Amino acid sequence: MRTLGGFLMADTTRSFIDALESKCAAALCAFKRNIYVLCNIPAPTQVNDEVKAALARSFDDGDRNVATHFAEIAYKEAMR
Repeated sequence: MRTLGGFLMADTTRSFIDALESKCAAALCAFKRNIYVLCNIPAPTQVNDEVKAALARSFDDGDRNVATHFAEIAYKEAMR
């Protein structure tokens, strides 16, 4: 859960969410939780343990810059 928190506080993920929110607002999206489903956060099996640990630490520390750095690494790993 802390790793997910790191993903959600990352600027990269926030940009995805903001873009989807504006798209859904125009389409009168009924449930905001659908936006998080569409965000396509990598599955835990797609991210190496070091990156997961760094995302969890960034969440604990409230460090958005570190979360963004490691979220971008995780997204790149998941795209391979």
